[in-house]
Amino acid sequence: MSSSKIRSLIGFATKARKLVTGNGGVLNSIRQNTAFLVILAEDATENSRKTILDKCSYYKKDIIIYGTKEFLGEITGQSQAAVISITDNQFAQAIKSLYKEIYGGGSNGETKNKCNS
Repeated sequence: MSSSKIRSLIGFATKARKLVTGNGGVLNSIRQNTAFLVILAEDATENSRKTILDKCSYYKKDIIIYGTKEFLGEITGQSQAAVISITDNQFAQAIKSLYKEIYGGGSNGETKNKCNS
């Protein structure tokens, strides 16, 4: 099992328009309850990291810390993406399941390679 499958799923979600990028868009999707999974880049700024983690905690949204801004940007067709949200439950469940198989389960989303669920 490799992380290329996660990359493919994020790419499919992008093509299906079931993904939101950028701090503002992701925060709106969290508040509007349309985000099923938030993916935060490992190299996101401390301010972005704190804001996103706090919102996900408050609204009880699943979050994983995965890839770099350049990596997520490449998958989503942008130069960089510090944070994305998956707005389709099936894509979100598939990504979380693969992530847990590859990296193991987690419970807090505050450390690298953890999945909050």
